Amino acid sequence: MPGALLIFRVPLQDLYALRNSLYRFMSILQNGYGGTLIGISNDAEHVPPLKTQPLLNVGMGMVYFTKHEDAKRFSYNEQSFMSADFLNNAEVFIVPVITPLLIGSQMKKGNQERPDHSDYMSADRRSNRGKAEQMNHGQA
Repeated sequence: MPGALLIFRVPLQDLYALRNSLYRFMSILQNGYGGTLIGISNDAEHVPPLKTQPLLNVGMGMVYFTKHEDAKRFSYNEQSFMSADFLNNAEVFIVPVITPLLIGSQMKKGNQERPDHSDYMSADRRSNRGKAEQMNHGQA
């Protein structure tokens, strides 16, 4: 079963109302529907589903559900949430997610502060990085 993202696109003046509603419903989202709040942002990029907006004066809230059906159930059944004032001017999208990816989760042993992103570099960049390190050590 694929998961789903529930994306709320609201005008900036409704962003705090969206945030407060999502925080108020977090327990129901997590325990009743398996939802996880990904985040709320006032800095949206000009990519789908935002491509139709002439100006990006919108904010977004995103909730991830492990099952697509749970996202639908939440949007249809939670009338107290879905009748909130900010939804009068909002657009709500349910986006299927086949395989969620966890990026940057590997940590170097001994250095728990920074993730090790070397696994994500291309082989070409790794070889260039190794050459640069060799040159720097040779000059020292």
